[in-house]
Amino acid sequence: MISLHLKATEFRRSDWWYNATVGFIAAVSIYDAALVILYANVIALTEQNPVGQYLIRINGDDPSLFVTLKLIGTALTVTVLLLLFQNLRHLAVPVVTGVASAQMSLLLYLSFA
Repeated sequence: MISLHLKATEFRRSDWWYNATVGFIAAVSIYDAALVILYANVIALTEQNPVGQYLIRINGDDPSLFVTLKLIGTALTVTVLLLLFQNLRHLAVPVVTGVASAQMSLLLYLSFA
């Protein structure tokens, strides 16, 4: 009986950790999008992402298309990560760890570069 209770507690902890990590991924993406909006007047000159540069350029140096697609991509990513956790937990943790590592690298770049 005790072992079942411990397993339920561990399950809740893993849910919390996973959801917090997915929240971190979304927050960094939203922060990045906010910076694009904040610096919209110079983003065409400073954006480092080649896809972002292209989307800004084809939209007449207006970053709205880029931001819209970035946020749609974030929503899709978060949805896939949550579905992955529900259906394929053994794959979900390594995937979310990789994505979170990339987002941490982006956050450090945005903060210190």
